[in-house]
Amino acid sequence: MKKTILILATALISLGGSSQDYYHGAGAQIYVGLFSEALPVPGIFYKATLDFDEVFAISSYPFIGLQFQTDQSGGAGYIGAGVPVLIEKYFGDVDDVCFYVGAGLEASLIAATGYNSGTILGPHVGLGGQFYIKDNLIGIRAGYTFGVNDGNPMGIMGGVYYMLGQ
Repeated sequence: MKKTILILATALISLGGSSQDYYHGAGAQIYVGLFSEALPVPGIFYKATLDFDEVFAISSYPFIGLQFQTDQSGGAGYIGAGVPVLIEKYFGDVDDVCFYVGAGLEASLIAATGYNSGTILGPHVGLGGQFYIKDNLIGIRAGYTFGVNDGNPMGIMGGVYYMLGQ
């Protein structure tokens, strides 16, 4: 699996030519892991995008979150973390107003006390857009992961981010 990802990344970099630009942002999101029950985890994420000649981009949205919860069963809550990596097509400029769609892979984990939890590994699709609010470039993003591991869990996420370094 690691060799496949490395080969794919190398091929994509070579297709992009010599002009690559890096863009990044930070934001907040809700990640919902769907096991035998829904486990929502609010958290923060980082947007890392490597743009290749405005043809396509490779983006990653690593996140970490924490949900405090106390109930009658003694569950103390849960934490979540994940890393989706996507190949994206931008309609507009990566560093300006735009809409984008992408597909790739995600690996995430939700660790809970007193609940059904685990990992979500599988294909990920996402879409989003960026727009200005008072001269600040703000983005919204949504994604879906279909888990191919045991039990076929799913992950749904939605978030808002601020583009850094504008």
